[in-house]
Amino acid sequence: MHAAANKFKAALNGILIALFVLFLWLPTVDTLFKTDHTQMTHENRNLAGFPRWEGGGRGIQNYLKGLENYFNDHFGYRKRLVRWNNRWRNNWFHEASHPNVTQGRDGWLYFVGYRVIENYHLGESFTPEELQAWQKLFETRQAWLKKKGIKYLLVIVPIKSTIYPEYLPDWLTRSPRPSKLDQFTEYMKAHSTVPVLDLRPALLAAKTNAFVYLNTDSHWNNLGAFVGYQEIVKTLGSQFPGMQPLPQSAFDFKELPDGSGRDLAKMLGLESQFREKHFYEYHPLPPLQPLNHINPELPANRWRKPTIHPVITECPQAQGRAIVYHDSYGWSLLDFLGYHFNRTFWFSRPDWQPEDIENIKPDIVIDERAEYAFFILDPGVLLHEDNLQ
Repeated sequence: MHAAANKFKAALNGILIALFVLFLWLPTVDTLFKTDHTQMTHENRNLAGFPRWEGGGRGIQNYLKGLENYFNDHFGYRKRLVRWNNRWRNNWFHEASHPNVTQGRDGWLYFVGYRVIENYHLGESFTPEELQAWQKLFETRQAWLKKKGIKYLLVIVPIKSTIYPEYLPDWLTRSPRPSKLDQFTEYMKAHSTVPVLDLRPALLAAKTNAFVYLNTDSHWNNLGAFVGYQEIVKTLGSQFPGMQPLPQSAFDFKELPDGSGRDLAKMLGLESQFREKHFYEYHPLPPLQPLNHINPELPANRWRKPTIHPVITECPQAQGRAIVYHDSYGWSLLDFLGYHFNRTFWFSRPDWQPEDIENIKPDIVIDERAEYAFFILDPGVLLHEDNLQ
């Protein structure tokens, strides 16, 4: 009996040692043979690349530091371990694993980077000087365009917490102070002739009939973008007589509930756990035809941000040209607003490029900015980068 117990104990120890050695070697096995097929989590940053030897007195130190950073981002089975860590933190502690994401009620996720907490919860406010700087930026753009006979419209898209505060976590309450967007719109109404379209009223009205933002994403859904598009075209009607938005019946909107989680869920590595409930796909109904899309390949030196390429939408039945400077919210407007101009040029950047405006000769330039812009962008820097002479 004693001998049998010793044999069992020895066998158990052997198994434990084998498992320990296996776990030690698993990262190396994955590094060599790529056995971890787990989907990469969206970490909202670029992973460290393999370092280059630069020589010099600090060459060895920098190279070794680069190797350490590379290993930390690429060691074997890192993707699987990151996902397990994210899932356990969420399931056991109800804690978001990404500092820029917080979990609200009923499966809603919110982006809290870009100083959202400081502005929404703590009530950061503009100084008079900051408001004047924003006014100067937009009035300079408007005046420069006016000299060239080009119209201008500034469009502001509210962030999700502004339209859907009811799903925020209990700790993220709104400050009683006026928001920066409140301050800006009131100030511009009192002190400027720049046309400013605030989409908050339209989206707040639309949410009583359907969801207009995504519950696992920081953006509006396609239905919310359509509401925004209709308000933009209604406003453009005062500058382009006869311009009317397309009705919702011109498109087949189809809700696809319980889909895979989107950008915020991916940042947590939990897109299979947080399901998207409010995604709409759509396509134009006859006689409306899909727009033509053009993605010109321009030399990298034409762009201060060479990773961002312009998109052109063409509608042969329409007239005129438009330029839209936009952020990530603007992509959802592309296949709606493009029907109202023969060619619409979409530039995903906050600063302007006067040489492109002069070459394209648009009838109007539309500035689309999300509410975040007033939290993180410096209007003085943008004015300098515009270089409008």
